[in-house]
Amino acid sequence: MNLFLTKLNSKLRFNLNISENERQVNRIDELIKESLDLHRVDPSKGKELAKEALGLAEKMNYHEGWARGYYALGASSIWLSEYDNALTYSFKALKLLQEEGLAHDTVRVLYNISITYFLIDDLDSAIKYSQKCYELSDKIKFAHGMAMGINAKACVLYTDNRNDEAIELITEGLEFAKKSDDIEIQAKLLDGLGQAYYNTGEYDKAFECKTKCLEIVRSLKSMGTVAFALDGIGMIQMKRKNYDEALNNFEEALKIRQEIGFVAGEANSYLHIGQLKKALKDDVAAKKFYEAALELAITIGSLKIQYKAYHYLADIYEAKDDLKNFSIYYKKYHETKEAFLRQHIQKKYKTRELIAQMEQVDSERVLLAKKNDELKKYSNDIRVLSEIGKELTSTLNFDEILEKVYNQVNSVMDASVFLIAMYSEEEDVLTYEFCVEKDIRMPEVSVKLSDDDGRLATYVIRNHKEVVINDLVEDIKLLEGVHPMGAVAGELPESIIYMPIVFHDKFLGVISVQSFEKNAYSAYEIDLLRNLAVYAAIALNNAVSYHNIEEQVKERTAEIEQEKQKVEKAYNNTELISQLGQKLISSLNLDDVMVEVYEKMNQLMDAGYFGLSIYDEQKKVLHCKYSIEKGVWNAPIDFTMEDPSNLSVYSILNKKDLFIHDIEKDIGPLLGDKAKPKLIRGDVPECCIFIPLINNDEVLGIITVQSFTKNAYSDYHYSLFKSIASYFIIALENSRSYERIQKIVEARTSEVRSQKEIIEAKNKHITDSIKYAKRLQEAILPPQKSVEKYEKTSFVLYKPKDIVSGDFYFMEELEDKIVFGVVDCTGHGVPGAFMSIIGYNGLYQIVREKGVSKPSEILNQLNSQVLNILRQTEESESVNDGMDIAICCLNKKTQVLEFAGAFNPLYHIREGEISIFKGDKYSVGSVKRSRIKEFTNHEIKLQSQDHIYIFSDGYADQFGGPKGKKFKYQEFRKLLAQNCDLPMAEQRDLLEKSIEEWRGELDQVDDICVIGVRF
Repeated sequence: MNLFLTKLNSKLRFNLNISENERQVNRIDELIKESLDLHRVDPSKGKELAKEALGLAEKMNYHEGWARGYYALGASSIWLSEYDNALTYSFKALKLLQEEGLAHDTVRVLYNISITYFLIDDLDSAIKYSQKCYELSDKIKFAHGMAMGINAKACVLYTDNRNDEAIELITEGLEFAKKSDDIEIQAKLLDGLGQAYYNTGEYDKAFECKTKCLEIVRSLKSMGTVAFALDGIGMIQMKRKNYDEALNNFEEALKIRQEIGFVAGEANSYLHIGQLKKALKDDVAAKKFYEAALELAITIGSLKIQYKAYHYLADIYEAKDDLKNFSIYYKKYHETKEAFLRQHIQKKYKTRELIAQMEQVDSERVLLAKKNDELKKYSNDIRVLSEIGKELTSTLNFDEILEKVYNQVNSVMDASVFLIAMYSEEEDVLTYEFCVEKDIRMPEVSVKLSDDDGRLATYVIRNHKEVVINDLVEDIKLLEGVHPMGAVAGELPESIIYMPIVFHDKFLGVISVQSFEKNAYSAYEIDLLRNLAVYAAIALNNAVSYHNIEEQVKERTAEIEQEKQKVEKAYNNTELISQLGQKLISSLNLDDVMVEVYEKMNQLMDAGYFGLSIYDEQKKVLHCKYSIEKGVWNAPIDFTMEDPSNLSVYSILNKKDLFIHDIEKDIGPLLGDKAKPKLIRGDVPECCIFIPLINNDEVLGIITVQSFTKNAYSDYHYSLFKSIASYFIIALENSRSYERIQKIVEARTSEVRSQKEIIEAKNKHITDSIKYAKRLQEAILPPQKSVEKYEKTSFVLYKPKDIVSGDFYFMEELEDKIVFGVVDCTGHGVPGAFMSIIGYNGLYQIVREKGVSKPSEILNQLNSQVLNILRQTEESESVNDGMDIAICCLNKKTQVLEFAGAFNPLYHIREGEISIFKGDKYSVGSVKRSRIKEFTNHEIKLQSQDHIYIFSDGYADQFGGPKGKKFKYQEFRKLLAQNCDLPMAEQRDLLEKSIEEWRGELDQVDDICVIGVRF
């Protein structure tokens, strides 16, 4: 009975576990579905749900939930503008979905990857994954997925101004979309079709497509897509000058994007509203919206939106004739755009590196799961093999080589029989130089080979190939001309490996490992022996051909040098592009830099002909201002836009690049079978690239590079030339802006020059006066002799911010006592200098004339003097200045140091430990001190090698470092404690060097004064 109950309870528990697992699976699936439903409406919530699902799936090892959880997480990340995360999650999902055989979800992830690449402007990768999405969908007959792949590819096409191709492709995609139950893909395709028509200026067709798209996505409540559709319609209405309707669309799109947290979209909405306000000549409102877009773009790190905002703001200030702000924002526009272009290239490399890392991680994960137990052995074998190779290749003695090979290989695998035989090609003889069987060395044997002797060694030598046998009787039948025979020495083995020893196609002999067990050797051990044969070949060749080693080293060095040159060339190309771009964008006159620019470009590619033509929109003329053919610069020439057989004209009219590999073959499909390319002058090229220079739909000109050799340019060269084109666009924009600015500057130059002369005269008078004041101030500081007297036991670091200073140091001797201090007066420069004179005279009178040496009493009397001199009372606050002071008195007989401070502290260091004696929290001469309080007196009994430091606040308050922050007292104390054992002069120099390095290019913000004393 008890046994029956035990079995029944066990069965019930099993059923309960199944039920719980089913509930967990259902819960995971529900979370993922809800996340995917929300990823456009509320992506933050969608991301939260996806993470919860992923955590549950990992806990119960539910692979399908794991895969789809990453898919959902990537989908939400796209709409949160977290594109790096989106790619990471999507690639993880892709690998897992492929392993689970979930083809339909794999299609959707491929689409998300393509769209993410599109959003970060990596159009090549976007095309690649859109094609994968389409091909997999076609393979599994998934019409909806085919439409998705077409939509992703079309996005790239109309973004790249290949609008006719995009329209044709989307029309095909709509046919597939009609076969799908999901009408959302129809909306996406309609949106893309509307964008292509918008790009070609067909605004009525664009409006019709965008309106149909909006109707669909409103019914689906897909708010992110609704916002995109509204934004597109608003742009169309603005082109039609229907400004009220455009504003309504933009504002509704903005509200949606704010609600769903799509920050990048919100910033774009602000830009569009700003453009609308600018069109309405409401520059104040336009500026407000551009600044809002800029603030958001900086928050999310979107350089693309930033440079657009800077450009629009520069236009606002230019229209207001605000030259100063125009220059600031125009400079930021170019700096940010260049940073965006660099980031664009870096993101391409980063995302491709991400793919490689993901693939590597997945590969390693599978390998570790299957072979974890073998890893330690493999690691040890590799180490041993490395040691073998190191020992072998460093040994030139033949007998030592053979002995070492045997000892090492016997530690890695079953080497019951091990032999190395050397082959003489002239005599056709194989000599078994070294043969060991069961740890017993066999006598040396030489064998004359013949083609029919049936030996394995003969087969290896004649065929120059390795032999692996795991069952002698069965496997020997597979080798033509080989048959079992008696062993040269010892008994016959069951498993045999024969490896040829070959060095640079020279057959040196064979190496063999043999076991008396069947199937003794794994593929890994075979590979180890294969590598060992390589090491043996090197070692044996070194031993018999030592006299040729210098030649071998030279050959290897040449190979390495060639590889090095390839790497250096790729790096140098990147450097040249950057240098070329800097030359272009930093010059306002292309005449000054074109020769150098061409020379750098000619290092990147074969530029048999290079030309830059500037487009005059009003005259409809291309002005070929710069062209060079076969090293000779041509005179400028103009030509009209009426002849499309001119390839420059054709490229501009169609607003697309031309990349012609073979002009004879490629020109027919381009211009017509009978057409011939029209040349301005010179010889007909064989290969050429034309890139129109377009900025914000405005054609600025065109550049071309041409070669007189067919197929001279690769895709790599095309990519380089595209990068160069982007710099030419900036250079032409700079040139135009410079011309506008120059007119404004010329109008004001005369006025500015006369004002400058007046200001310079006044500045010279003021500066001369201040320099004279500096000499007066330096005269009141302690004489140099009195300072130098203590230079081995003390230092003074004194660095005024301006010509004159508000900080000063004080030192006087009274019999057996030395009174010294650091004073920081209110302000710096001239105001501070005035206060320093009051402070120094007061201290001199109190200490030298009255003989007061107690620090607290010195401060009390100085406070009364300053209050009286400046007439500072609670009733009169016209002057509210004072001094922060740290003052000390050292009794040389008793070695007792007294200290009092007004705000400023004293640092005492003993045996590496730092103590802080704080000053009172009120300044000398402050109006708040009119109700007299006594300053606190501190006493310190000094020991040998004690250090004390007093200072103003200028050192700790200096801004600098990588983030432009204050140096701070904590770092100041650390610097003092770490270096207090150095000689005092070195401490001063180190403090000065440290604060200068910290300050860098920033201005000094305050006067600096530090006194250090060693006892």
